[in-house]
Amino acid sequence: MTAIGEKIASLRREANMTQADLGDALCVTAQAISKWERGQAEPDISTLLRISELFHVSMDELLKGDSTPAPEAPPAGAETAAHAVVAEGMAEPAPAPAPVQEKIKEAPVGNCAVCKQPVSPDEVGRRTPILLCNTCLHRKTPVGSCMKCGREVCPADLSTAPPIVICNRCKSTPHSNTASTRKKGDTDDPNQAEGTRKTGRASFFSKGRTDAQKARAAEAEEERQELSRGYIWGGIAGAVVLLCALLFLPEMSIPLRVLSSVLAGYAVFAAVAQCLWETYLLDVFEWFISRTVQFPGIIFSFDLDGLAFLIVMKLLFAALGFLFGVLMAVLGIGVCLVLGFVSFPFSLLAKHRAASGDA
Repeated sequence: MTAIGEKIASLRREANMTQADLGDALCVTAQAISKWERGQAEPDISTLLRISELFHVSMDELLKGDSTPAPEAPPAGAETAAHAVVAEGMAEPAPAPAPVQEKIKEAPVGNCAVCKQPVSPDEVGRRTPILLCNTCLHRKTPVGSCMKCGREVCPADLSTAPPIVICNRCKSTPHSNTASTRKKGDTDDPNQAEGTRKTGRASFFSKGRTDAQKARAAEAEEERQELSRGYIWGGIAGAVVLLCALLFLPEMSIPLRVLSSVLAGYAVFAAVAQCLWETYLLDVFEWFISRTVQFPGIIFSFDLDGLAFLIVMKLLFAALGFLFGVLMAVLGIGVCLVLGFVSFPFSLLAKHRAASGDA
């Protein structure tokens, strides 16, 4: 882990933020934060500036990973001169340094996230996950609009400080659209932030509508392809039946033969097309052909005559089962032809509506 990664991880833990929270605040993914903290990658200079503003630390502290300045080396010859002064008895005793604890108390702990003024320890209103002074903590004036829910955020309800404003309620929400709504060029101005938020929300819903339109267009295209397949194969089957009926029907008057052939061709065309369109007619036909018959068991003696009897009965049962299946298939075809003849106009209307993309 690099010094930068260690410092980022330390600052994030002190602010009680998860990697996802920090990623939302910096408009990057949680995986990128994890890589920084493990030393597998480093943030660029603009991201480092945003990190320093977010946690109120200097760039020096981020890059070196240590907030304690290194002690300055005494100038050359200083130690020798001091020894000489003490030896001659000319120097007065040095004043005792001020207690370290007093210096820490007097020094500011950081800048307020709202008013940007230095905050001493006794003026701290809230430190985690951001630093607020007592004055700003009790202000009722909104500091901006939440980048997630859009409502105005007062300092007491502030979870992430500007330039990215997130309220406490939205901080606990697992999913965030902050990274998608905040774009390059955003400013701290509440009016501009509100405009950016509205634009981002409009883009989000516009994208959702576009995706839905694409899905509907894909479904309509699939319906049109099914409609074409039904027309083609239904037309071929209907034409074959029409020609066969015209050629092989028994002797009858020409008008009656033509009428019968046209009706038979139409019935076959309607049934085949509706089956290819996967309407209820396909379920009806599958029900008929899936019917089977159960034959009783065969009792036989284990000798030559008994085995011959078993073989004959098995062949007989197989033939009967095949005939039963053919009968059910023919019956199913007949039922489908009748039902398809009647329901074809309704199925055709529904299919055209689906192919045109109507609700």
